[in-house]
Amino acid sequence: MPPRRRREHKGQVSEFTKVISERRLALGKTQAEIARDIGVSSPEFIGMVEAGLRRIDLNRVPMLARALNYDPAELCKLALQEQAPELFRTLFGGAYSFTPKELSPQEVNTVHVSRDTRELLERLHALPAELTRLIEGLVRYLYSAHLAGSRLPRSLRLKPYEL
Repeated sequence: MPPRRRREHKGQVSEFTKVISERRLALGKTQAEIARDIGVSSPEFIGMVEAGLRRIDLNRVPMLARALNYDPAELCKLALQEQAPELFRTLFGGAYSFTPKELSPQEVNTVHVSRDTRELLERLHALPAELTRLIEGLVRYLYSAHLAGSRLPRSLRLKPYEL
């Protein structure tokens, strides 16, 4: 019997999926943490959403926004425009002009953040500005390399879900 050929699935990376992935990485959260926060048992689901291979139920988008410390209305509009463009045009008339909006410090206080994430963010904010800038640059570089499909040397790779 000939070996089975693997099907290749190419996801559609969109503005919505980029926001999810970028916010998760910026917060230092794992896919498992986000999945748990929105009531999904499989952390792989979040990875598939980020890769554009799966769509998230629109009813879960507000929970996802809160898990990402992101404005729920903005993320819902973006998701609705991509998943139901006719409905979006009917409700809002025309294309959505997307401008990323992070939550204000007052809004962040109302969003659930895991203890580990809060401690990590507090430690990051306590670092000197130059070191913070270097860390942010490294994260951006690694993330863009990841999106481009680059392979890091084995010595530089992280274990799964260690992000």
